[in-house]
Order: sequence, then structure tokens, then C-alpha cells
Amino acid sequence: MGIIYAMESMFFLMFIVMAVVGGIAVTYSLTRNAKYSEELSKVAKKYKIKLVSDSRFFFPSVEGEIDGYRISIYKKNFSYGKSSIATLAFEVSLSERRLRPFSISAEGFLSKFGQLLGDKDLQTGDKYFDKTFLIRESDADEIYTMLNYRARNIIESCMNLAYAGNFTITHDNLLFCVRLDELASAERISDQIDKVMELVKILCRKGTRLELITENYYMETNTQMKINLLKSLSTSKDALSEDIPLIQEALKAQNQEIQFHAARLLGKKGLDRLKSLYKRGANDIKAMIIQHLAHLREAGFLDFFLQQADRETDFEVKREIILYFKNTGDAKAEPFLRNELERTLGKEYIPDSAGYKSALIDALKRCGTYDSIEPLYKIRSMIFKREADKAIAAIQHRIGAGDKGWLSIDKGKKEADGSLSLADTDGSLPPTDNDEGDT
Repeated sequence: MGIIYAMESMFFLMFIVMAVVGGIAVTYSLTRNAKYSEELSKVAKKYKIKLVSDSRFFFPSVEGEIDGYRISIYKKNFSYGKSSIATLAFEVSLSERRLRPFSISAEGFLSKFGQLLGDKDLQTGDKYFDKTFLIRESDADEIYTMLNYRARNIIESCMNLAYAGNFTITHDNLLFCVRLDELASAERISDQIDKVMELVKILCRKGTRLELITENYYMETNTQMKINLLKSLSTSKDALSEDIPLIQEALKAQNQEIQFHAARLLGKKGLDRLKSLYKRGANDIKAMIIQHLAHLREAGFLDFFLQQADRETDFEVKREIILYFKNTGDAKAEPFLRNELERTLGKEYIPDSAGYKSALIDALKRCGTYDSIEPLYKIRSMIFKREADKAIAAIQHRIGAGDKGWLSIDKGKKEADGSLSLADTDGSLPPTDNDEGDT
């Protein structure tokens, strides 16, 4: 009987403890609900939105419209096994704005793993921002327009306060979750509302692309972001005027890459500026200028680059000049290309990793004449021999078969070092009338 009595006492004690704990939890919940009902009531009154469910038995929520944006504020729980974390969620609808699809969320292990598998993450040029956030988009230029300096600062501030990185923006909505115990007053809640409302207004600004990018550029402190803004303007087919304040500002920038992108936005009117920038530019800027002009097939720089090519010492820049010659396809570049190829065949030539010799062969395929066939034929390396043969065939196809063969002997050396080319499949080399009897 004593054992049974002891067990009954123990169960009764446990029941009392559980009842006390439950009572404390209910009391705490009711007290918390009442407190937040009071604070959220102040918020609702301030922003002229609706307080939903002000009963102390349910956690209150707020919903309504602020400056034309639908907003909801409600409790959102995150459960981890037996524990649960309560947060206050701020959700703003953007679906009515008809933005192009995009999403901005916290960078995490799974997103990094996804990038290894091919998922794209837009890089803004702001290193801290790019390290912290994963950006997926359907229009990179629109993202650059949205994410100005102030917008990035607000997003970073929200992420620092968000519980477990629960801050996301998509073309449909913004969702931001903060632990309840960090928002104990109407003032703290209002601060977060003001913050997200300022952010969505920046993201949804109206104006022409030039107007929005100009506004962003003057606000921006990050050099790479400034470059990206100018790049996003280059998608327009129309050249810009030098009278535009943004262009004037960018042309005066200390950074040469900013100057380059500003000059290229001027179209034909910016060519003289590009030439001037090339003469004083670093090697990477020179390469950018050459690539741009090659893409445009701007033949007006042919003589300029022929002069620069002989002076140039950097192999990568020189290679870009060669690719420019290839794109123009002008035979005026052949002497330089041919001489440069013969130089690479010499013992003093140091092989490079930039594909220099391949670029020469490829350029001669388009610019070469019969004078280029001999140095191409001299190539013995199996790595380049096949490319050289294709170049010879392309030259012959482009300007005709020419003579059936030729014999080249270098008379400047004691030992003759020449080449024999047999165009006919049967290997014959028929003499011409002028060479009759001369063997």
C-alpha cells in the first residue's frame, strides 16, 4: 500500500508541476498577445492600416495598404524538433508591379552547391553583397537598375536582423522575419516597416533606363557597380550624346575602364577618345578597346593598330590586335602577320600560353595571299601543322589555285634552305615558258 500511495503522490505531483508550467505558458502567451496587440494597434493607427484579431487568445496581425503597397504583419513560427522560435513576419506584395522574374535570398551551403552544378548567381560587383546574397534573374540590367547603393544597404541591414537568414525578395513579394523579442515596441516595428517600404519603392521606381542608371551612378561608391551600370546602357542600339551629364561624369573618372565604357556609348563619336585612351591605357584596357573595335569590325583603326603592333611588347595585347586584323580581313595586315609568324618560327621565340601562333595562322587564313603560303608551309610542329594546312587551303580557295607549284630557295645562306610546294595530286611541277631549261 505504501508503494501505491507513493506512486499516486508522485503522479499527482507531476500533474501539479505540469499544470503550473502550462498555466505559466498560457499566462505568458496571453500577456505577450496583449502586449503585441497594444503595440501593433499603435502601428496600425500610425499607418492607417487594419489590426486583425485583437483578442488576447490569438496573436494579433496587421494588414492593409501603405503608399499603394499591400502589407501584412503576422507571427511566423520556426520549429526545430521540440523547440519553436516565434518571429514577426513583414510581407509586402509586389505582384501588381509586374516586375521581371528575379529572386534575392541569403547565400547558403545549398546555393553554393547548386552553383557548382550550374545554377547562376548574378554578381553585382559589390564583393560583400555578392558573398552574402544569391541573385537569380531574367534581366541582369533591371537588377543593376534596382540595386542601387541605398537598396543594397537596406537589404544588408534587413539580413543582419533577419532570423536565420529569413529575408527574401522576388518579383512577387518581399518577406522579412525578425525574432519577436527583438521587436518589443511599436517604434521598433515601425522602423522595420519604414525600412522595407523604402526598399520596395526603390526596387519599383519608374523612369527611363537612362534616368534610373544616372541616379544610381551618382549615388554609387563601388567602382565595379559603376562599370556595370554603364555596361547595361550599351544594350541600347542608339549612341548617346556627349552632352549627357552621366557621360560627361564618366569620361572624367579616374578609372580607365569607366572611361572606356563611357566612350563606347558615344558610338562613332567616341572613336577618337578610344584611340587616345589606348595610347595611355594599361594593357587590360588596351585589350578591351581592341576587342570592342574588332566586334564592331571598325576598319578605320587598321593603320593605327599596324603602327601599334610593332611597338607592342605584351603578347596578350598583340594577340588581340591580330584577332582584330582577322576580323577586318584586310590584306594590308598581311606583311605584319607574315613577318610575325616567321619570327615565331625562330629559335629566339619563346612559346606563350595565349595561343599567339594559332591567332597568327587564323588571321593569315583571312588576310593572307600567296606570300603567306611559304611561312605557313615551314611550320613543322604537329600542334600547328594541321591549322597551317587549313590556312593554306583557305588562301588558295579564296584567291584561286595560282601556280601549280613553287620552289623556294633562300640564297642568303650558304646552305640552301627552301621549300617545295606541289599543288597537283600527282606531284608534278610543270616548268613555265620563262623558266624553260633553268633547273
